[in-house]
Amino acid sequence: MFSVVFFVKFDELDIQPWKIVILVPVLFSMSCHTSHLEWIGKALTVGQGGQASEIVRSGKSA
Repeated sequence: MFSVVFFVKFDELDIQPWKIVILVPVLFSMSCHTSHLEWIGKALTVGQGGQASEIVRSGKSA
C-alpha cells in the first residue's frame, strides 16, 4: 500500500499541474508492480516443484 502526504506545509507547496500528471501514473505503476509481485509470490508458494512454475508460465491464478 502506498501513501503520499503533502499537507505538512501546505502553503509552501509548489503544486504544478505537470507534477500531478507525472505523480499519478508513477503511483499507479508502483501499485501495479507491487500487486504483480504479490501474485508471483503466491503462485510460487502454491505447490511443490513444477506445479508452481507451471502456474507462473501459464498466467493462471491459483
